[in-house]
Amino acid sequence: MKKLLLLIVCFLAFLPAGRSHKFYTSITQLEYNLQTKSAEIMMRVFWDDWESALSNFTGKKIRMDDKDIEAVSLKYLEQYFRLSNAKNKARSLHMVGVELQKDMAVIYLEASFPEGLHQARISQLCLTEQFDTQVNLVNVIDDTRRQTLVFRAGSPAQQVRW
Repeated sequence: MKKLLLLIVCFLAFLPAGRSHKFYTSITQLEYNLQTKSAEIMMRVFWDDWESALSNFTGKKIRMDDKDIEAVSLKYLEQYFRLSNAKNKARSLHMVGVELQKDMAVIYLEASFPEGLHQARISQLCLTEQFDTQVNLVNVIDDTRRQTLVFRAGSPAQQVRW
């Protein structure tokens, strides 16, 4: 699994900006902050795919430089990215910001998570309604423990297990 993740990250890093891509993937890093007792989330997606998904979601043309990109992104994420505790109590997502980096949109979120990530339930189905071959990798990090979860269209929520 680590080799697959490394291959995807390397491929993304060397993809030329402005070119059409033939595979669809996102990488999400979900890291637990012990001091604030929160999950800090950083999601990387191709910005053109993100614009397309948000445009279809809202029914109007959305661009990354729109003044309400953060609000629209959060509404979309509330439907397609879910984080809940072991008792399946959903956690509210709080938008920190959206940033463009070359051909990627980086979305920063935070969620209060006082009980820690052990047995948290995650569902990451962003862009799967848009692209049949979309694969979403979620790297969960809690101190020294790490786990990678893989989501495709129709994937059920998965539980973090250390």
